[in-house]
Amino acid sequence: MNETLKRALSGAVYIILLLSCIFYSKESLSILFGVFLLIGIYEFSKIIAINLIASILISGLTYFFLWDRNSNEIINKLLSTTLLFIYRINN
Repeated sequence: MNETLKRALSGAVYIILLLSCIFYSKESLSILFGVFLLIGIYEFSKIIAINLIASILISGLTYFFLWDRNSNEIINKLLSTTLLFIYRINN
């Protein structure tokens, strides 16, 4: 199987999965993006050699609090600032 066909099939699977989550519920979409976040954080941690557990914890908390637009604005700003500060220290 050539590379273009693999990419086309995986893209079709992602599109079907995404559309299914969009039409099913808001919660399923947030879970799907949470899984994508974990995959992205894992890859990002490997690239720049930072602590995977801390990255997942901070990103997960930030995602959880930022997903709900009605949550406390101070908590959102505090988590976002902490995340940026920690990533800045590691670089």
